[in-house]
Amino acid sequence: MINKYLESLDELKQIYFNSGTDLKIWKNKAISIINIIYGEGSKYEDQINQIKYIDTPSISFINAYEDEDKRPRLTSKSNSKECEQQAREIIENIIHILKVFGLPEKKEVLKASNGININLNQNQSQNQNISINIILETLQNELTGRQLKEIQEILNEQNNDTQEGKKSKVISKLKSFGSDVLSNIVANIITNPSILG
Repeated sequence: MINKYLESLDELKQIYFNSGTDLKIWKNKAISIINIIYGEGSKYEDQINQIKYIDTPSISFINAYEDEDKRPRLTSKSNSKECEQQAREIIENIIHILKVFGLPEKKEVLKASNGININLNQNQSQNQNISINIILETLQNELTGRQLKEIQEILNEQNNDTQEGKKSKVISKLKSFGSDVLSNIVANIITNPSILG
């Protein structure tokens, strides 16, 4: 898959901007490819959007009096070469990074109802962090401060217990708090919308 992206990016290096329209067409192609690779709102998309084509009209008096009507010529001067160079450097940088580091993890931008953007990496560690936070929150809601402290002491013990040994002690301790407490903890964890969703 990465080779297809590299081919598409290589094609984008063939740049000739003779007008603002040429730049606009190129930007649309480039942003489409970059959004497929990095997702929307990447720094490369911002860099491409910052390229601005400027066409400045000017009057040329060179050879003006050699013309039959002896009028100065209206010409224009643009920054097309600078735009081409900027665009080429951005694309070459992306190609280099893809060749060295491979494809990036895509980020999904969620828009919360209050207008705040939340970036989420779609990977396993993010899901694990969410699950751990749900478990900790549930424990804090269901256990008293003293009960939480007892569980924490078991987890912090520096003896030669294996993970299975600690697990066994935690289960025994939770059972000692009563079956209602234990069943509430389990029910709250497994019915949490973040875990079900």
